[in-house]
Amino acid sequence: MKEFINYFKFFPITVFLLVARYGSFTDLAWYNAFVAAAITALCINSFLLTQDIILDRFALGLNLFLIIGGLAFSFDIRPILYFYGNYKAASFFANMAVIGIITTLFSPYGFIGVKSSDKKLIQTTSMQLLCFTFIALAASYFLNSYSLFVSGALPFITLRFAREPLAQKVT
Repeated sequence: MKEFINYFKFFPITVFLLVARYGSFTDLAWYNAFVAAAITALCINSFLLTQDIILDRFALGLNLFLIIGGLAFSFDIRPILYFYGNYKAASFFANMAVIGIITTLFSPYGFIGVKSSDKKLIQTTSMQLLCFTFIALAASYFLNSYSLFVSGALPFITLRFAREPLAQKVT
């Protein structure tokens, strides 16, 4: 079941990309992609919350990005649509930072998402990961004029690699 969940948690982004691609990346395709992915993310997260697992914080950030995008398109929330349209990758990292703040403050596993009896270490590593997330957000914002790979994928990969030694420190 765990292997299934590892792939299942990223299904909303797959829906998003498939719908956008199928629609030839038109304005209507982006609308449909965000709405379909938001509904998928809500359903999948509802299911995952019923499981006895620690939710992947990066998947939560990605799903929050899709849900807020879906709401913005559905209710024509212009400031969010503007931010998403002009700062594509940075809008993802902004959602990741929101997840980071919420989980650091309110989850026993913190933003780092690791089970440990050392709550202080969880808080410390979660704050470090949150700092890395804000650095990724800033980098993405300032690299926005470059390709999505440079402004989004590189900071995300770097953030993912930054998490691993922090998570290992906790376990």
